[in-house]
Amino acid sequence: MSQSESPLKENPFDKEDTSDFYSAVDKVYELSAIELVDCLKLDFASKKVYEVGAGTAVSSQVLFNQANCKDLTLVEPSAAMIEQAKSKMGDKVKYLQSSAEDLGKLISTEDKGQVDAIVALNCLHLVQNIADAFIAIYDSLKPGGIFAFNLTAPSYGFENATQKELEILKGNIHFYKTLATKVDNPILAHTAKLLEDQLASNFDNVYTKEKLANFFDKAEFKFEDYQEVLLGFEKEHQKNIWRMMAKSFTQDTEMIEKIIAEIELPNALLIRQAMFKLVKE
Repeated sequence: MSQSESPLKENPFDKEDTSDFYSAVDKVYELSAIELVDCLKLDFASKKVYEVGAGTAVSSQVLFNQANCKDLTLVEPSAAMIEQAKSKMGDKVKYLQSSAEDLGKLISTEDKGQVDAIVALNCLHLVQNIADAFIAIYDSLKPGGIFAFNLTAPSYGFENATQKELEILKGNIHFYKTLATKVDNPILAHTAKLLEDQLASNFDNVYTKEKLANFFDKAEFKFEDYQEVLLGFEKEHQKNIWRMMAKSFTQDTEMIEKIIAEIELPNALLIRQAMFKLVKE
């Protein structure tokens, strides 16, 4: 995989019914947003903030309430997810239907180059061209503006994984490899391969801190903070994530449940996330 381009040729979250299943894993995304705000000490009072890949506004609610984002625009390519977001946030925020890559084309003239902060949570692995996305984000920020985002496996490589992390990694490999044998979609097989590489500590085809540092240095972003956090959640949350992802590729619920039932997981799980805070120079 090129470090500037995702192998995904389609965003599985574009499908309308996926927005309904997204709500089944709200807790994981909520915890992720809370950690990002806390660890990177984000406070956006009186700041103009954009959240790209906002989904159904799970993390947006955390940004609004805990990071004091009162001037918040939710950027999301899926119309179905925007409707879900509106049911939660109403007119407290603004909405823009756009991908991260197209932000530069669709952002208002008034806001372009005037945004104080842009946040991207649990979505960059779906971006088809990461270089185009970050150019659009850079151009949208004002000088000194903040870009905060997170990444996780398999799109990001972590060293020294704990046993609990390895357990969920093996479960994910089982799930995606099995689903790939039953559903003809290259995304599934590619995801399984990246997970196997992660298990073998082979980070040649994924992002790492060092690779990103070089990339953003060229893009004139300055690293201000980097944190790795472990999110704790229950196995049922992981099963809901699998159900949500599988529903993006097939409507065969019986098959999905059969695959999930085959996978043994401990009750308590851990997932590691890398969190970055960049500043436009």
